[in-house]
Amino acid sequence: MEGDESVLLPGDKAILARWEEAFTFLRDTKNVSQSVAMLQRRFPDVSRRTLYRDVNDALRLFGNIIEYSKEAMRNMINEFTIDYLNRCKSVGDRANESRALAILVKNNNTDKDNEGEVDPSKFLTEPPVIEIPAEVVGALNALLMQGSVNLMELRARETKLIEDGSRVQPAAASAGDSSTA
Repeated sequence: MEGDESVLLPGDKAILARWEEAFTFLRDTKNVSQSVAMLQRRFPDVSRRTLYRDVNDALRLFGNIIEYSKEAMRNMINEFTIDYLNRCKSVGDRANESRALAILVKNNNTDKDNEGEVDPSKFLTEPPVIEIPAEVVGALNALLMQGSVNLMELRARETKLIEDGSRVQPAAASAGDSSTA
């Protein structure tokens, strides 16, 4: 937050100091338990529980450096490559400039245009299973028993459930012009 200055109280400064130490130890050891053990030697008057909380807070504040993240690695490679590209441009080194661009293209997969292509291996090899509720099957069977199905009439009809709950039967059709529905 630029321009937003806040004054830390002495207790807050002590917590911030523990978080900074915790992050330093995490960076060196890449292990939470070892970092807490190191913090215990550094801050013997603070409970182990509080130190574990401080390590977790430091990870949230400064970022997790223990777990590997593909996206973080890709971003780091991009930053280094862009810096390298800018240095090559400033000195006029065209050969290394094109190498830096090739690294950027490969890192971001922009050399592969997959948007218009269809991969048939991604389709299902088995037909999908379609489940139709019993009440819908009953309504469809009742419509088919009439000999023909006018879907425009289906919109105007209401279905009602027979008492046993196993079938749905459409309401009787009104004798009128179905084209006005």
